[in-house]
Order: sequence, then structure tokens, then C-alpha cells
Amino acid sequence: MDLKTRLPSFDELFKTAISEWPKVLRLPVRNAGDGFVVEGLTELKEALSSKWVGHELEVLMRTLHWTICSAVHATFTCKPVVVMAELQPPRDKFEASLRRALMVPSWDERDHRLVRDYFAP
Repeated sequence: MDLKTRLPSFDELFKTAISEWPKVLRLPVRNAGDGFVVEGLTELKEALSSKWVGHELEVLMRTLHWTICSAVHATFTCKPVVVMAELQPPRDKFEASLRRALMVPSWDERDHRLVRDYFAP
């Protein structure tokens, strides 16, 4: 991804992020009262997204990995196995999360600028 001329598109970001996930996920799912827990999913997401800490695309890629994790979690509600190639790209949820990231003080001004640039025409 060449950041010197332009930011990657959502499709480019998604292709990169999804390639970092296992092709197929088979994780234990357990009832947690008012919902369910997919054992190991959060840890997997953290392991994958932590590789982006300190990278200039950190805010985009960590947010995208969180969004993919949410989509995988939701898929486990109706399927015992998640095939990542069948996962619908969660663009709307990703972009909504990025908009919220602009208000989170844990991201610095450089990250906020990157998010604003992502949405710039």
C-alpha cells in the first residue's frame, strides 16, 4: 500500500486485514446468559491487530480488525464454522467506528488526521 500518493481504499484495507486471519475459524462457543462467548476470538483479534501498533495505518487497521472480529462473532450465532472468504466486508460498521474514533482521546492527532483523510473526497 503506497501511502505517499494516497490512502488505501476500504477494499484494499479489507483485503490486507482479512488475509491476516485464518481462512477458516472453528472456535468453541458458549452461552453467557444474555449472549454468547466465542472462546479465543478476542485474543486472536488482539494478536492480529497488535502487529499494526506503531504503523502509520494503525488506527485504520486496528479498527478494521475489531470490525472483522465483530462480524465473525455475529456469524457464529448461526454457523459453527466461519469461512473468512464468505464474510461480507463490514464497510458500514468500520466507517461508523472510524467516525467514533475521531472523538476518542486514546488516538492522537495524527490518527485523527488519517481518519479525516480517509473520508476526504
